[in-house]
Amino acid sequence: MYKVKLYEVQDPASLREVIEEFPFATVTSVCDGKPFVNHLPIILEAAEDGGIRLLGHMSRRNPQWEHMRDDSELVIAFHGPHTYINPSWYAVNNVPTWNYVVVHASGRASLIEDYAGLVRILKRTTDHMNRRYPDQWDFFLPEDLASEYDLTAAIIGFQMIPETLEGKFKLSQNRSKEDRDGAVTGLRGRADEGSRTVREWMLRK
Repeated sequence: MYKVKLYEVQDPASLREVIEEFPFATVTSVCDGKPFVNHLPIILEAAEDGGIRLLGHMSRRNPQWEHMRDDSELVIAFHGPHTYINPSWYAVNNVPTWNYVVVHASGRASLIEDYAGLVRILKRTTDHMNRRYPDQWDFFLPEDLASEYDLTAAIIGFQMIPETLEGKFKLSQNRSKEDRDGAVTGLRGRADEGSRTVREWMLRK
């Protein structure tokens, strides 16, 4: 990730907040010079050492998991809110830009192939989504979900304990207070969720 000191975020609580609020992530790995990129829900779980681990799953038809057997390195990018910033909102006119919040986690993958492990990932994922949305889905007992053979033949799980976790929150920190206030006011006039959420994050800073 291109780093700009002004936008760097290292506070663990802020980074975890992005991961939990925006769990649909881009998962990238490289094997023999060939990149594999997929888009998957990734769930954060507290690790025994006080850190975190990231849990996910994918179809067994997806070739990316085959290369995780080799302890391949993953980069998981969590995309927070983002939106276009109109320069006419500034006190001093400038050029258009894009405000955004992203978190990158890098580390080594390990596969989870056993039935109990897969059920745990699916339940963790369901519980996380049930906390975020008012429409609920009850997770059935494992034996009601699928047979052991059917489930392990259909999907494969993985986990990654991040070796590096870094955030980039580009929220007009490079602009004057007057320009930032103008951008916040401009975003208030938009109805889309991206603009609304970026405005909320700007107001925190």
